[in-house]
Amino acid sequence: MKQILCLLAMIAVVPAEPAAANENCFFISHWCGPEITRDRFAEAAEAGFSAILWGGSPEALDYCQALDVKGLVGDGRFGTNETDPNFERNLDGIIADYAQHPALWGYLVADEPFKASFRQLAAVNTYLLAKDPDHVPLINLNPNWCPPEVLGCSSYEAYVEEFIATVRPRMLSFDHYPILRDPREIAGDVEQTRRQKLYFENFEIIRRQSLEHHIPFNCIILATPHAHYGELSEADIQWQVNVALAYGARGVMYFTYTTPEGADYEYQPAIIDKKGKRTERFEQVKRINSRIRTLAPTLLRLTSTAVYYAGALPQGTKALPHGGLIGDVAGGDLIIGQFTSDDGSRYAMFVNQSSKKVAQVTISFSQKVALSEVDATSGIENPVATNSAGQASAWSIAFEPGQGRLIRLQTAENLLLRYWEDKP
Repeated sequence: MKQILCLLAMIAVVPAEPAAANENCFFISHWCGPEITRDRFAEAAEAGFSAILWGGSPEALDYCQALDVKGLVGDGRFGTNETDPNFERNLDGIIADYAQHPALWGYLVADEPFKASFRQLAAVNTYLLAKDPDHVPLINLNPNWCPPEVLGCSSYEAYVEEFIATVRPRMLSFDHYPILRDPREIAGDVEQTRRQKLYFENFEIIRRQSLEHHIPFNCIILATPHAHYGELSEADIQWQVNVALAYGARGVMYFTYTTPEGADYEYQPAIIDKKGKRTERFEQVKRINSRIRTLAPTLLRLTSTAVYYAGALPQGTKALPHGGLIGDVAGGDLIIGQFTSDDGSRYAMFVNQSSKKVAQVTISFSQKVALSEVDATSGIENPVATNSAGQASAWSIAFEPGQGRLIRLQTAENLLLRYWEDKP
């Protein structure tokens, strides 16, 4: 469980109606935000975070504005029950304190709620949007390893559906951490292994609900070892980001930025350690965030049409079908997120399924294609060399551990395409 002082950051929101301000931005942020000083906020901005959430200090928005980042506010007054006579007064007070500031992005309302609290959250969400439609109330959902009897629904999919139907959120958000400690240290921990196996299925459900209800989503990723969650390499963090991008996420958040206090979860040093010093993860995350920002202008124009798996097939996922434009992958295991751009162009996000091993693959296409890769350092689309394979094309390439590549695919002929769309 997250500590109350940890501060969530959110993604860009592209809701149906009404539209939120700055909706065409790709947001990157974190839990457990920096100390509220200009220097500490500047440090977070240097690391590539574009949104900072903090608790109860209106002047922090001035720092955000000066640094060209957005602010997300957490305020204890959100916890007031709708039956409390001060319910409306508290929410009006929050809106009065923050809503007029140009650096505000939205409000942190709740984290990991169960069904029993949906009605209360709906009351808060509805009131905020009625009085302040330009800013987004943020509610982060539980992961799918949480038992149905605890969630209060028959299944995780029913939990997400009930949340959408009751609360009518402007966005979806969830957390799920797949990097575990060495199995030898947690031998016999069947529950942790079960949670890890459910990781990709969680993305499947959130993506499905996101597309069906036209609500964007983000994912909170692991950046700080704690409890059963293990030490992470830069490839492990990059892999989590790339999985989210392959599923069409509009942004990511890191758990955590500063290192949480408390011994219960045995928190190891985060991006910033307990003494306020940068750890090696600071430069790692800075590099990863720079790549996300560079890809963002392209990502924001894309709509997810399908997600397939080549090679290993994790629980709840779909195998790459034969006969599609991307016909076969040999030599390694990939995640393939397929997209259509707002101008009709086709893109695919290819991600190495492993954050530990290189995947040396040959990707075969069912017809002649011209490929170009969106360079993650410049944003420029560069041609990719392919080989002719009869009336088709093939691409041989190595994917480093955790690596993803965003590719535009142009067909030489206007032939019928199968399996490009896999609608919910």
